[in-house]
Amino acid sequence: MWFSVQQEDPASTMRRSRTRIPYPKRRYRKIRVPEKVWNLSDSEDCDKDVRYNLDRSNDEECWWNQKSLTSLDLSSNTLTDISDNIRNLSDLTVLNLQDNALTSLPIGIGCLTKLTKLNISRNKLTELPESFFNLKELRTLNLSNNEFAEIHSNVSDLIMLEILDISFNSLNSLPGGIGFLVRLQQLTLNNNRLVELPNDIVNLRNLHKLELGKNDLQKLPPVMGELRKLECLYVQHNDIAELPDFTGCEALKELHISNNFIKSIPADFCENLPQLKILDLRDNKIEKLPDEISMLASLTRLDLSNNSISSLPSCLSTLSHLVSLQVEGNPIRSIRRDIIQCGTQRILKTLRGRDGQPMGGATTVKVPFEESTFQTSTK
Repeated sequence: MWFSVQQEDPASTMRRSRTRIPYPKRRYRKIRVPEKVWNLSDSEDCDKDVRYNLDRSNDEECWWNQKSLTSLDLSSNTLTDISDNIRNLSDLTVLNLQDNALTSLPIGIGCLTKLTKLNISRNKLTELPESFFNLKELRTLNLSNNEFAEIHSNVSDLIMLEILDISFNSLNSLPGGIGFLVRLQQLTLNNNRLVELPNDIVNLRNLHKLELGKNDLQKLPPVMGELRKLECLYVQHNDIAELPDFTGCEALKELHISNNFIKSIPADFCENLPQLKILDLRDNKIEKLPDEISMLASLTRLDLSNNSISSLPSCLSTLSHLVSLQVEGNPIRSIRRDIIQCGTQRILKTLRGRDGQPMGGATTVKVPFEESTFQTSTK
């Protein structure tokens, strides 16, 4: 059985209308969850799902005569606190407290040991009670858009976690024990104040997606290749100056590392990413592309906008899957601007026509079965 508590307001009818009509901001009164909610697990009868409107005073819905709750949604109610009696809902597997005004969680939340999914995003939380880390069955935990400056090292006790979102907080660092979350598949840490990552983050061998955008990172762990199942890496808007060693990241499909301070692309970087499809390097300090970039055989999108590249290697034209090549904002002198403005296919056609020779130069072509040669001008 699931249970949802929603606050009804005078503008509800207006919001249900297809036409959006602006209405004045309302000053919310302090909302509390009815105490009977915390005792729902003691009730009997009825299998149906139930909604209860906080503004209703009648008992027509018999909402208290239900089976044990397994899912409780208290989102978007401007709640400022949750009763410690929440411990009575011991059969809960899903709890949604997002978009309230919570500044703390009750100690009793640690008694909800069957929880597998917990969303407490968009509140005003600064810390978690010690009992919180008793929730050993959690698979999905959303702590985003709060006011956390740190996360306790006991987060390593949540060993069943598969999805963890701590984005949009004020984290300066991560606890060292985060490397024990070996089942983690998705870790979202963007929009914090992280300067560096703990070395044991590379122990997250099941990680598929890692989001680190908009932090203050100056470098990535040197052995990123340990993340062998990593498919998507987002590290845009940081202070990274060098690409790490990706040897072993053969599953990586997307690398978003725009708005950093990268000056060069190492040859071995291109050699170790056979599955890479999207490479976003826009707004960096890159001056030259290595010929080894042609080894990124699966590449479909390459964004090099706003760098310091003066020429493009003709081997780019050998990337048969490339459908988007962005080079605007570079001082490219080897290809006319009007060709660049025509887009990807025109650029690739021009590079293909050059056949490794400078544009406009003379090329000596050997005629089959003849000893003579002739001069032809390429365009």
